Amino acid sequence: MKTLGISLVLILLLGSLVSPIGVLSAFATTQTTPLPPTALNATAVSGTKIFLMWTAPINATQDGVSGYKIEMRPSCSGFFNFLVNTTATSFLSTGLTNATCYQFRVHAINSVGVSSPSNNATATTLSVPSAPTNLLATAVSSSQINLSWATPSNNGGTPITGYKIERKTACTGSFITLANTGNSSTYSDTGLTANTCYLYRVDAVNAIGTGLPSPEVVAITNSSLQTHVPSAPTGLHVTTISNSTLKLTWHSPSNSGDSKITGYLIQRNGTIIVSNTLTNQTTMQQPRFPIWDN
Repeated sequence: MKTLGISLVLILLLGSLVSPIGVLSAFATTQTTPLPPTALNATAVSGTKIFLMWTAPINATQDGVSGYKIEMRPSCSGFFNFLVNTTATSFLSTGLTNATCYQFRVHAINSVGVSSPSNNATATTLSVPSAPTNLLATAVSSSQINLSWATPSNNGGTPITGYKIERKTACTGSFITLANTGNSSTYSDTGLTANTCYLYRVDAVNAIGTGLPSPEVVAITNSSLQTHVPSAPTGLHVTTISNSTLKLTWHSPSNSGDSKITGYLIQRNGTIIVSNTLTNQTTMQQPRFPIWDN
């Protein structure tokens, strides 16, 4: 709105004399387009919705602002397109595509016309997370495989709430959902069958849904039978205790054969005289004879 001032001078004519006798002032107001809205903000609230808020322009009432024109630029590129007219200072844009950038601007409207645009506001609709990375499956026994993975590089714009663990038994057939975990990035799969192949993948989950699965990994449970025997004990030493007693001591094997040592077998001249002793020493009430470990 513009205000124009006009001043009039009253002049008295007396014969040949001209004399001003007063000044009158008048003011006229003309309507113009409004100033633009300010502080436009865009916030993604779901995979298909973005909420807009803005502040009415200065002198909105005086300028007779009757509504707002909203424009949108899909994919945050190209030209702005007309979206909607509204009388409010907020708007929920719906029917959008998830994981897509949108840019908005708003104009104020009055009886004269449309204002210049507000600031541009940008938001990207929410989406499911990207796939977890670095999935690792490690067989720790004949009945257990441990899984670990790294969190996705993109959470989809909203926090990850958990992970879905999927498995193929015998590494064939269809995946089954093994578990839905919390935010932990590890999982222990127990109660498995010995010497069996298992195939795994992991999906991240957020408020929008379940993301793409990680790359698949394979692990085979250990055999239930011990396949490697321990190496030989070392440092066998015999100490005479008395005329009828010898004390034997030795060091544990350097290699346990991938299983806990459960005991030692002591032979003398090829004959077993002690079996399954659990210590690294023993005392023998025997005549003196050569003693060795097999």
